[in-house]
Amino acid sequence: MYGFTLKEFLVTDEYLYYVPKGRQTKIFERSDKGFSTGRKFVGKLATCNDVLKPNRLLLSCAANFSNVSEIIDAYRFFVEELVVYNPLNQNNWMNYSLYQMNSNPQMKNAVITLMQDLGTGIKDIDVTIDTKKIESSQLPDFLSEEFKNLLLKQNIDAITAKVKYDNFSTDLIQEESVGIRKLFALLCPLIDIMANNKTLICDELETSLHEAVLYKLINVFMNLPISNNSQLFFTTHETGLLDLDIFRRDQIWFTELTPEERSTVLYSLAELKNVRKDEKYSKGYISGRYGAIPMLNVDFAKFLAM
Repeated sequence: MYGFTLKEFLVTDEYLYYVPKGRQTKIFERSDKGFSTGRKFVGKLATCNDVLKPNRLLLSCAANFSNVSEIIDAYRFFVEELVVYNPLNQNNWMNYSLYQMNSNPQMKNAVITLMQDLGTGIKDIDVTIDTKKIESSQLPDFLSEEFKNLLLKQNIDAITAKVKYDNFSTDLIQEESVGIRKLFALLCPLIDIMANNKTLICDELETSLHEAVLYKLINVFMNLPISNNSQLFFTTHETGLLDLDIFRRDQIWFTELTPEERSTVLYSLAELKNVRKDEKYSKGYISGRYGAIPMLNVDFAKFLAM
């Protein structure tokens, strides 16, 4: 278990525990006064004293300047096994997916199979990647001549992707819907995450996706074999997901803004009392039973009358 708190980009506290033989054990705890270690790790983080700074995590320092396997494993999880998706990096995910479908037939077949299972009607996709020189006419005028000459010497990859249906095909980037583009960007990384036991954190997973498609994607994760350690954490405003039978109450979490401090409180549905297993969670949420809902008091008629 790892956590830290930042204040104005300074680390105010940080901790790391592990659970050998089912018992929570301290590896280190850090505060603004310094850090301490558990018994097993006394003296093993001494090399961090000279490199640790107020704006630097002890976890990264210890992983790079000590030889404690428990710390290195935790650090590698965040660096190598934790994958974060948000709309700002969707283009990177799309490029990765297009290259994968162009060079990896097994990955392409897996994506098409998932697309068909999702009811998209897609039969195939042809991805072509050509390397060519940049034409001077393609460069904007505001660039300096020096920078233009540098770009003209480089090769770029021209990528085309044709999505095939029964009776026609479309250009993936220019003609397909935002939802189909998101699926193509998402599925290759998703397959890699599941194949390599990684953890996906996704902000607003439901954006541009139909609820039935979203349900299917979540089901894919929830029905993985027990031996697969892949995990999916996602935020959503889609209240319909609260009624999915595949979720336990401890898997549903709410966030509530505290108006005084403008901070966020996180709590699980399982922590709330008098919540029946058979009740409609979405209805209870909308009615305010669980909190974490804005209490709006806006009379738009006032604005219309002005």
